[in-house]
Amino acid sequence: MDWESEKDLVLEKEPRDWGKLIWPGVIGVFIVMIVALALQPNERVAVSQVRVKQILIQANVGDPASKEAAMETVTEVLALLEEGKSFESLAKKWSQDPASASSGGSLGWVEREELVIPIDNYIWTGPIGVISDPIETSFGLHLVLIVDRKITESELYERELQERVGSKGITSQ
Repeated sequence: MDWESEKDLVLEKEPRDWGKLIWPGVIGVFIVMIVALALQPNERVAVSQVRVKQILIQANVGDPASKEAAMETVTEVLALLEEGKSFESLAKKWSQDPASASSGGSLGWVEREELVIPIDNYIWTGPIGVISDPIETSFGLHLVLIVDRKITESELYERELQERVGSKGITSQ
């Protein structure tokens, strides 16, 4: 045998080393998985919150004339909203809340019991994206818009348990 034929025999007998090809692929997939997990947003909510906007028309609710004047203004604002005017622009123009009027009525993210009771009750149960009927408080009449709501996992679980108990008719004694 000559030298070239021996070389061909050696090349044919050596098995291919797949480890050199597989391990870089495994490492590449592992790196992609780690990057994907790192970029995934963590949406765990620590405290239940609602993002709210409002238009406040101040009134002395004990005085019928003041309350009636406020209700006329609220009716006018609702008509403008139905025409397609933006809540933010109307809040800037009509709201008499010095804290939120300049920011388009935004109260930001609020937690439970941060607002007066009638508004607090509404924002935790009302529909998102729908403007409320006028809500009466000691400050006057409010139009409230729920922008977003974040509920903790524990509160969602608690609600689910209450629904299950309520649907089975179980009462506590």
